[in-house]
Amino acid sequence: MMKLSIFIVALVPILASAFLSTPGKNGIVKASALKMSSYLEELPQEAKQECLYGMVYVERLPEPVQTTGGLFLPGQENPRRHICRVVSVGPGVEGESGAVATSRGLAPGDYVYVKNPWGIGAKDEQFGRRKFSFLRYNEVCGTFDAGAAMEAEISGLKKAEELEEELGGIGLASEGKSGQVGDFKF
Repeated sequence: MMKLSIFIVALVPILASAFLSTPGKNGIVKASALKMSSYLEELPQEAKQECLYGMVYVERLPEPVQTTGGLFLPGQENPRRHICRVVSVGPGVEGESGAVATSRGLAPGDYVYVKNPWGIGAKDEQFGRRKFSFLRYNEVCGTFDAGAAMEAEISGLKKAEELEEELGGIGLASEGKSGQVGDFKF
């Protein structure tokens, strides 16, 4: 009887999590929903835009220039990676028959590779040091899970932006020179 009660006590949390959770992509529960909502809250007010049709609104992320060990990466030999973070996704494209082909597989906060360094329009929107652009859904090559290195790089960019605002925009970045502010190298 005691073995049965231990088995039931161990089984109840597993069953509860299976029935009470909401499946994400491919049936896997996303644990980063809170992280995505906090990311969307920290966007500049001008950058909070909703997409229509088959469009994707992304934040263009800077390319890493240094490894975590401190080695500088040469720019000429490495193919340029166009990495973005999804801000919003449109509902989908309406076909000739009137059926909507949904934009599945993308959600706000996802990291994606895109084909081109440009978006739709004459130029990307820029708020501070952060660049945003609209893309077509079919220009997204794939998604990936950003590790701790990518998160640290993004937070370093935000720290440098905040520090430059405190200094009144007279930092090294505004003079076109390179240098280091805290953990951020530019």
